[in-house]
Amino acid sequence: MLVSTRGLGRTYHTIRGPIVAVDGVDLEIEPGEFVVICGRSGSGKSTLLGMIGGLCRPSAGLVSIGGTDLHALSPKGLADFRARRLGFLFQFAGLLPNLRAIDNVALPALLGAVEQPDAYERARDLLGQVGLAERWDAYPGELSGGQQRRVAVARALINRPALLLADEPTNDLDEQAEWEVLSLLQDLHRSHATTLVVVTHDQALAARADRVVTLRSGRIVSAPRPAHVLAEVASRNAAVAVADSAPAGPDGPFEAGPDALAAVVPTPPGAGFVRFLLGFLGWVAVAAGALYACDTLSARFQGQAIERRVTERKKAEELAMQQLRADIHDVVYQPDGGYEVTIYLENFAPDKPFYVLGPELRAFVQVDRGWQPIPIRRADPDNDNDRVQDVRGGRRLVPFTLRIDIDRYDELIAGYFHLRLTSVMVVSESAEPTDDLFERTDDYYVYLKPQRLSDDDIRARNQWKPGAIVPRWIPMPAH
Repeated sequence: MLVSTRGLGRTYHTIRGPIVAVDGVDLEIEPGEFVVICGRSGSGKSTLLGMIGGLCRPSAGLVSIGGTDLHALSPKGLADFRARRLGFLFQFAGLLPNLRAIDNVALPALLGAVEQPDAYERARDLLGQVGLAERWDAYPGELSGGQQRRVAVARALINRPALLLADEPTNDLDEQAEWEVLSLLQDLHRSHATTLVVVTHDQALAARADRVVTLRSGRIVSAPRPAHVLAEVASRNAAVAVADSAPAGPDGPFEAGPDALAAVVPTPPGAGFVRFLLGFLGWVAVAAGALYACDTLSARFQGQAIERRVTERKKAEELAMQQLRADIHDVVYQPDGGYEVTIYLENFAPDKPFYVLGPELRAFVQVDRGWQPIPIRRADPDNDNDRVQDVRGGRRLVPFTLRIDIDRYDELIAGYFHLRLTSVMVVSESAEPTDDLFERTDDYYVYLKPQRLSDDDIRARNQWKPGAIVPRWIPMPAH
């Protein structure tokens, strides 16, 4: 058994109360198995994958890989284990923009103390396997999205991992690039005998797997191992997804209006008072009916308004989570000893502009296994956080400056700071929004080389060979 989880759970504590993302998951994965984890958005797929990969710590339960209790390791031991035994492939390629394709692929091996000639020979071989032998010297900006993803696949395999974890690896690719990456993953899985665990919504990819594990509300609801039942499971899951995605109707029809007034029965002469009383009561009934009708119409309009606001907010959520890409563009040194971090905002559908308030960025450095805040501010004061900006074609860059005046800190890679940058922005379809608002929060993690340490200092601390590449910063997936 390569992977085993027992009672695995993860709870996030928020100001609105606890949110259970993964709840008591028991899962076993055999060596060489190709497993796909499916489920609706928010079902806990990425959190489960993160705990299996040691990127986030469980609130309960155990994760064992090859007999090693992952979360019993020290931070340094866990980082070493991930580097030696695991490979990661995420929704975005995450390539360093100032390094060539071959440098990006070789980097994890160099950080793992592999001899530089061996690391580059292995990187060149892997680039050949992913069909990029002739583009080894291209920079990420010179490659298409599909080609960047193939470089990321090669990088994930550079240390010959026993387990490759992929989170929505074809999320933002066009149909042709998606097909190439899917075929590549399957071919490499077979040729390298690597255990492959993939989180995806893609039924085409799920159909290629040995087994499909379905999550709902953080729990496994289906995990058949025999391959012959995969089609049946995929069909059932598709039907459930369609049923679950259908908008919920009202609890029942609106209450019926009042019945028509009964016909007036002729009254005998002299019954003036009775006539007056009946007339008065009739007017009361008419007024009550009118008030009731107004109240019913008001309730109906209020319901429609609420439904409209929910629809508009859902559209804003789709804009924020699917149409907007936000990530770290670069980190550079400043003359005063500080650092400039640039976040980019990119619209995947330039013909459909949207508007962003922010982003606001908070920064933390890891100290004693906790996160210590450090000062950070916008580097372009004329474009402050309170200004709404439209995002159309191309990338919009947002720079920040920060300082790290800390002598003692956790060194998961010797000498490097481990930073967490939390970005908060509000996204809307209109420049003057009312109801179509969605708040998006992202966490970015990077290793950052302190200015005071030279490249030779870093090489010596990590026992790297002379001349080995020393990156200024190294992006890490969210964990």
